[in-house]
Amino acid sequence: MNTYLRIFYANYPPKKISNESKEPWITIGIKTSFIQKRKLYLACTNSTNPHIKGYYKHYCNILSKVSKEAKKCHYDNQIKNSTNTNKTTWDIVNKETHRKKHSTNIKFLNIDGITTDNQQLTAETFKNYLTSIIEDIKTTDRNAYIQNKNTPDTAIIDISSQFVKEMRKLRCTTFQSKPTTTSEI
Repeated sequence: MNTYLRIFYANYPPKKISNESKEPWITIGIKTSFIQKRKLYLACTNSTNPHIKGYYKHYCNILSKVSKEAKKCHYDNQIKNSTNTNKTTWDIVNKETHRKKHSTNIKFLNIDGITTDNQQLTAETFKNYLTSIIEDIKTTDRNAYIQNKNTPDTAIIDISSQFVKEMRKLRCTTFQSKPTTTSEI
């Protein structure tokens, strides 16, 4: 039996479980109230007395109001004591909605069949590609201008729709087309 226990504890070491709350607004009194609420719940499930069930429900309502007020006071103090209230407010909102910051870094990019993580090469490739698109647009628009003989202010150039077509080839679908004039460019 001793051998089995030794093997068991070697493979499954005991974990320490902390009763400490990660929320700073939960005070000792609120923790005690949560423990009391659990005891009342157990008493309520084992009893058919409607007074105990009513008392449990009333206790839960009071505890809920107290914990909401404690959380509100904690966050109010956090905002008051911060130097950047907008950032602090958004940090609180993101924490309460369980949103986490997402990394927008491109780790690897496939360029001409070669996977690379070189940021300089990636930037150069995008620059060259977008420059070639602009050159194509310039020649297309110059030819359209010569054919239509419009003035630069009235010639509507749908650059963004051509750009969207090119970006969709790259699978970038977040762009919306909007006609522009040459004076806006």
